[in-house]
Amino acid sequence: MSLSCKGNRHAVVTGHPLATSVAFDLLERGASLGDAAVAASVMLSVVSTHANSIGGDGFALVRHQGRIRALNASGIAPALAKPASFPRGLPATGSAAAVVPGLPALWGKLHQLLGRSPWPDLFEPAIDAAHRHATSGVLLRNLVVEHHRVAAASGFAAVYGSSPDSEHLRTQFEQPALARTLDTLARSGTDAFYRGPIGQSLCGSVERAGGLLRASDLERFEAHWCKPIRTRYGPLDVFGFGENAYGVLGLMQLAVLERTGHPRPEWATADRLDLLMRVAFASLAAVKPAVADPTLAGEPALTLLADESVERVLHAVLQGKVRPLHHPPGGTTGMVLADRQGDAIVILQSNFQPFGCGHVDEDTGILLNNRMLCFSSDPGDLNVVGPHKRPAHTHHPVIVERDGVLEVAFASPGGISQTITGTQLLVNRFDLGLLPEAAIAAPRWSTNRDGAKVLEEGFGEEVAHLLTTLGHSVGRATGSNFFGSIKAIWRHPEGDLLATADSRREATAAAG
Repeated sequence: MSLSCKGNRHAVVTGHPLATSVAFDLLERGASLGDAAVAASVMLSVVSTHANSIGGDGFALVRHQGRIRALNASGIAPALAKPASFPRGLPATGSAAAVVPGLPALWGKLHQLLGRSPWPDLFEPAIDAAHRHATSGVLLRNLVVEHHRVAAASGFAAVYGSSPDSEHLRTQFEQPALARTLDTLARSGTDAFYRGPIGQSLCGSVERAGGLLRASDLERFEAHWCKPIRTRYGPLDVFGFGENAYGVLGLMQLAVLERTGHPRPEWATADRLDLLMRVAFASLAAVKPAVADPTLAGEPALTLLADESVERVLHAVLQGKVRPLHHPPGGTTGMVLADRQGDAIVILQSNFQPFGCGHVDEDTGILLNNRMLCFSSDPGDLNVVGPHKRPAHTHHPVIVERDGVLEVAFASPGGISQTITGTQLLVNRFDLGLLPEAAIAAPRWSTNRDGAKVLEEGFGEEVAHLLTTLGHSVGRATGSNFFGSIKAIWRHPEGDLLATADSRREATAAAG
């Protein structure tokens, strides 16, 4: 089942009820969509720190007055980060695994473009929550799974406890240091982070722990606006994020499916999944080598989505030249907001893996990302780690138009499977004709941590058997870490909005 809510003015879906409530209340009081998005994003960085934190980064797609633009707030590697800096391979934990946090810069840029409310007002609810809020069950479950990986990182135990069942996190989560940090940001703006006391404290804690981040790296960082990428799928124009994000992988799957004539409603389930699986893996093989820092890679998404490139992927699908590719899983949260005028904001923000690298600056309460793991250590790879480079990202925010009018805006966590989840959503809704709630609730296929194909339990054993006969080795899995948790807002032709939240993970929808 998915959660849904209808309204005729505005709608919000986020990964946590407190974030949804904050955004919706602001919109009800006349704040702008940008104000609501910033306030919700700040709140998520407090109540869902396992998935995202101030020490993480993010991407946004924004539709405003009929124009769609993209905001890249992915972090850059420290100046000291070079392949030789990691003789034992790129780290997943510890202070050396972090890149420059980009999330505060996302807030600043978004408010600068779309803000109407005073900046400090957007932080007040999150500051209150940082002092004390009910502990998320999703955070607790992730802590049980990830504690062994991050427990030894500097400062982690002081905030999250020395064991995964620490009593102080059972019901209430208190983060007084983080509350002070948010208060400083509210009063002094993002300069306090990138050129002031917050960043200086954070980088000092990293240096003492043997990490690479320095204050000069934060001073150099800027989030920037860029052009989205686009492909056609039937009557739809689908917009995604290019540059160093894997939006091109999602749009490549749609571009190839467009050339196959789309999955047909009359097809057997196994035949549909067979096509989707082959298209996904062939697209990944074509896209993965080209996704890297945009200053080095240029505009690979535009080249990859050109007719000639799409035809090559289609040929690989038809010839059966498809092989699985491994990609590390990630942990992400996000939100979608839209209004009756057709404006929409989709944000994905993340530490990369749950609890990031585990390093916490006890003075500021900031948990750092482990986005360094998204680089390659191979000097011949375009995505090789290097000073001030942006790594490849699995984020895939999507905005869809029909005849120049907003049709749906959506996002889902789930690492590289975000694109697989998004493709299935569009196929379910626009090819199979399912209603929005059913399109989200329908069972999905995805990949596991080793890149192998897995099915949700909603698919029967007969489907699994038929896929085996078609050449697919498939297993079983459950949970949003594999199959995502879609947050979507759909626009009715008459202008009403339908907000839908996937029940696979903690998520909430509101509309009015």
